[in-house]
Amino acid sequence: MYSSKFQFHVIELSKIATTKGKARKQDLYKWAKLISASTWEEIREESEGNHYMEKVRDEMIKMSQDESERYLYLREQMAIRDKASQLRSAENIGIRKGELLKLVTLVQRKIEKGDTVDKIADDLLEDQEIIEKIYNLIRKYPDKDEKEICNFLI
Repeated sequence: MYSSKFQFHVIELSKIATTKGKARKQDLYKWAKLISASTWEEIREESEGNHYMEKVRDEMIKMSQDESERYLYLREQMAIRDKASQLRSAENIGIRKGELLKLVTLVQRKIEKGDTVDKIADDLLEDQEIIEKIYNLIRKYPDKDEKEICNFLI
């Protein structure tokens, strides 16, 4: 996909030393220098004064600590990613439950109007088997509300 808001640059770090003139003043050059730095002093010099580069430098320092520190850092990063994944999963489950709850509510209303399974499925543009399951549960448990009917289906 082409977009004027996205650029992709390929940088040959081995050619950084041959860069001349205006190119040396560009942010891309500065980032390349930071990435290709071979000593902590070079990293400190390149990152100084740039908030984003300083954050990268701090992360590089954390990652280069002794083995036990690195292990703890990586575990922390994994925990953050796991938590984000769990939240996305919970959100998706919530969305599916909400959609099912809405469908059960609509089926209940249509049953109250006296509609048949075929008519309900046709009106709601839903699969007849799904509507029939919901329909039968509502008929079997008329005293249950929408949430309780949903719990039978999940």
